[in-house]
Amino acid sequence: MKKCVGKYVGKYVGVWMAVLLAGASLLGSCGLSEEGENTPVNTQEDLDSPEGSAQQEAKVTEVPIGVEIQVNLSREGVTEDTVRIYQGVAEEEYETMVPVCVEVNGQVLETEERFEWLISCYLIRQSSRKTYLIFDTDYMSADYVTHLYELTDGEFRRASEPVGGACIETVNTDSVLLRETVNVLGTYWPKMQYSISETGELTRQEGLYYTEAFESQIMTVMRELPVLLDGQETTLPVGTRLRITATDNEGIAWFCTETDGQDLSGVEGEIHYTRQDYEIMIDGVSEYEYFDMVPYSG
Repeated sequence: MKKCVGKYVGKYVGVWMAVLLAGASLLGSCGLSEEGENTPVNTQEDLDSPEGSAQQEAKVTEVPIGVEIQVNLSREGVTEDTVRIYQGVAEEEYETMVPVCVEVNGQVLETEERFEWLISCYLIRQSSRKTYLIFDTDYMSADYVTHLYELTDGEFRRASEPVGGACIETVNTDSVLLRETVNVLGTYWPKMQYSISETGELTRQEGLYYTEAFESQIMTVMRELPVLLDGQETTLPVGTRLRITATDNEGIAWFCTETDGQDLSGVEGEIHYTRQDYEIMIDGVSEYEYFDMVPYSG
């Protein structure tokens, strides 16, 4: 049996008051931007300067919601393009779901999908001088979606299929770190790295989803639980307390037991599962029959 040494444990980023409040807490890292006045970022004089010449190189620029900014979208030279992103107008008086509007050089394009919130937005200028616009939205109650569009030479096109259940954590010129929503024996928000390919596709890097399980997400075993310890099939006894530390989201969840006065405290292992009508099944038995509670949010 292997003691917990943090192999599958992500770094704690804070303690939320309860799992049901986690969606609201996520808005701290995926915080809503407020609209402001039109503020040019780069003037032609700036772009013609030695410092401005360097701005054509790879960089990431945060775009304030509702603010028109001046940028260079050309691959070949220096141009004065304008970009603005904002929430559209509801068709009905009490409607809360609206499209996202992207205005490029005065031309406005709307997303087909409708969202409750536009959260954050960034312009990505790559070393190839391609320019991308990445932004995240929320349907409602922390139902996040991340979008990537290309704006090179002022042309507006969807570069990648939206990533559902994910909001932006950090952005680089050739990759983005997303905080995803994973529902495996509870709801967790692990960070996952995505690369931006030469054609603009967002591709998730190989690896596990490392969870950030908090005190409120520790479960107590109420029925002998089939697990793998050091590759050997066994069961955890009733009363064992454990937290989920990682998952591949395809059939395996890793766990670590908590201090409970038993010999099994601090042990790592695997829980193998299947899905049946959106419910986790372990050895043919519902997840809800194995634990005192399963910490799903929403």
